[in-house]
Amino acid sequence: MLRVGIAPTPFSVSAVLVGCSLLKAKRLGTQAHGLSLKAGFCYNVVVGTGLVDMYSKCCSVDDSRRVFDQMLDKNILSWSSMVTGYAQNQQPDEAMVFVKDMLHWDLKPNYVTYNSLLSSFSSPNYLDHCKQIHCRVIQDGLESNAYIVVTLAIAYSECGGSLEEFRKICLSVTKWDQISWNAVIAGFSNLGYGEESLKCFFEMRLAGVDVDLFTFTSILKAAGIISALEEGKQVHALVFKSGHAANLYVQNGLVSMYARCGAIDDSKRVFISMDRHDVISWKALESSSFWLCSSWVW
Repeated sequence: MLRVGIAPTPFSVSAVLVGCSLLKAKRLGTQAHGLSLKAGFCYNVVVGTGLVDMYSKCCSVDDSRRVFDQMLDKNILSWSSMVTGYAQNQQPDEAMVFVKDMLHWDLKPNYVTYNSLLSSFSSPNYLDHCKQIHCRVIQDGLESNAYIVVTLAIAYSECGGSLEEFRKICLSVTKWDQISWNAVIAGFSNLGYGEESLKCFFEMRLAGVDVDLFTFTSILKAAGIISALEEGKQVHALVFKSGHAANLYVQNGLVSMYARCGAIDDSKRVFISMDRHDVISWKALESSSFWLCSSWVW
């Protein structure tokens, strides 16, 4: 386009930035940033928002903030992109501050904003934040939004919410698809209720909903929690049947599940069959030694 002498427009630059975001190509994105400055697009809200998103997707949230602060014109997408950037880069406190700033300036966050913020809450330290945003979601009439309900369920379970709170959120689910089932199964597993998680898994299968690697990692964790070896073996068979046997996360889940169920040989057998190992893999294998020692003690 540039070689044939066609001048770029804000929308063409924005399209390039989207591609850079998807590829996480910061170097190309920086070049597009330079081009936008040269072409006089630096204060265009579409280009500015694209730059904020691109830098955050490339794990350069400080650059995102720098661009955001320089923008003269900002819209709800600009603010939401900045919130998402902080959330995706594991900076939930900063994301929370940004949402509060939005409310201060009478800007109404949308479901994307809330969804991004809630997804960044993943420890008990953020349970209060989770509850505050939940209240805002209800106040803004978004409590029935399918995406927010699912993210709320995950957030409450990862932040150590009560079983009662989690069940209330589950009752708000209106569309029981793969994402919803995965969230509920993972939620019960995170809260330590393995039997409930297994029950939901079997209901998901009866409903004819396809399982994926997220389903398997959660249900293997649940089987390990309650030492449900037979159910764990059934899940293992389904892992092979569905073509997820080579997935690292699923393999780690299998190693851990067998270890927790006291099937140390099976745990080691899965570990040896793996093409590669990460820190989680080794920790799962170490746990097998722990459970073996525990069995000797008893």
